[in-house]
Amino acid sequence: MKTSSFIQKLKLKLKKFETVENYDEQKWYKRDWTRQTSEQFLSNKQIGVFVIRQSESIEQALVLSVKVPIYIHSSQVCHYVLIKSKNGLCIRGNENKMFKTLNNLVDYCSNTRDLIPVKLDVDYYILESNTIYNRSNSLNSISSNHSDFSFVSSENEL
Repeated sequence: MKTSSFIQKLKLKLKKFETVENYDEQKWYKRDWTRQTSEQFLSNKQIGVFVIRQSESIEQALVLSVKVPIYIHSSQVCHYVLIKSKNGLCIRGNENKMFKTLNNLVDYCSNTRDLIPVKLDVDYYILESNTIYNRSNSLNSISSNHSDFSFVSSENEL
């Protein structure tokens, strides 16, 4: 009897987890960014880099802002409204393609261009994290290798 009760509780927790995502854990999610902030960030990025943020004008909606080629949009950034419903979420205008989670939508759009004109570059965020990690490790190794500073000449020797 206890086992079936435990399994039922576990199923409820898993169901709840599937429908409520913690977007803040994603490096590409920028809760408080505006349209302008997104455009400034994306202006010097490569095509496909994106952010997802809360909509400023549509309650309970998200916006996918993505860097695109200039021939698609003169500002090189397109914004797509993501509509949430009880069935999942979709890109406005493509309601026939529903996704259970935001991560599912991002994964799909990073592998195909049938909903938006470019593939999302999720690797940008992976590479960015590795670059920061590698830079900090390089700095640590430099300081540990030369912590006594004996290699520096004194003023009298110059």
